[in-house]
Amino acid sequence: MAQTWSRPESTWLDPLVADPRRRRIEPTVPPPKSRLVLGLLIGFLAGVLIAAPTVYALGSHDDQPVVPTPSVAPTGQAALGVFEKNQLALNQPKFSGDLAVLAASWLPFVSNCLTDTETGGPKLGSDMSDVVLCRYGNVYIHFVQFKSAGQRDDARAYRERLNTRSRALAPGLAAPTQKPRASDPAPGNYVEYALAGPDKKPIAGVWWDTGDDKAVAIFLEAGYQILGKSWEPLRDLWQRQS
Repeated sequence: MAQTWSRPESTWLDPLVADPRRRRIEPTVPPPKSRLVLGLLIGFLAGVLIAAPTVYALGSHDDQPVVPTPSVAPTGQAALGVFEKNQLALNQPKFSGDLAVLAASWLPFVSNCLTDTETGGPKLGSDMSDVVLCRYGNVYIHFVQFKSAGQRDDARAYRERLNTRSRALAPGLAAPTQKPRASDPAPGNYVEYALAGPDKKPIAGVWWDTGDDKAVAIFLEAGYQILGKSWEPLRDLWQRQS
């Protein structure tokens, strides 16, 4: 029967016992107490001097506001990708005058834009002189030039009445307010509204106009159920692209 080799237990406890040829390590004599205290004090002072600039850098800005670094590139034309530049080139010819100014921030990102003179385009209302209908995913975006500022105001007043009447149809509507666009700090008239579509399902809408004599307006509409029965997606889209 083969024997199994095992290391002597003493070698796990003290290597010097297993090999007496190795020199015995002489114990180190501890330094005098006064020298030890002095060395610790010198080390402590050196550490304070080294750490002082870091502590100041951390502590001196505790009460300063944190300015986030922008994570999104500017939305100027130079920052656009090939697809967005192509959409901009396709959409620009469909807009003119004050309507082109209103729609400028949307043009690189919307698609399927149709004027009222094109096949399948939107119907021109009796109070409108120009209208272009575009899409952003499942959201329909109307850019409208009214014949007068008064007719535009009437169209907004109709949606303000819808805001009051249709709260049960699409819960979560915010009250009409003054709000600026992301691309312009000047406030305009912002109205959320809802109405029943041809299939009786609710449609959620967001209206905005400049409130001046330019008589232009934009409104976004999408199925309330398609939005997940939430107003936040439509608000976010308007805020980011307006």
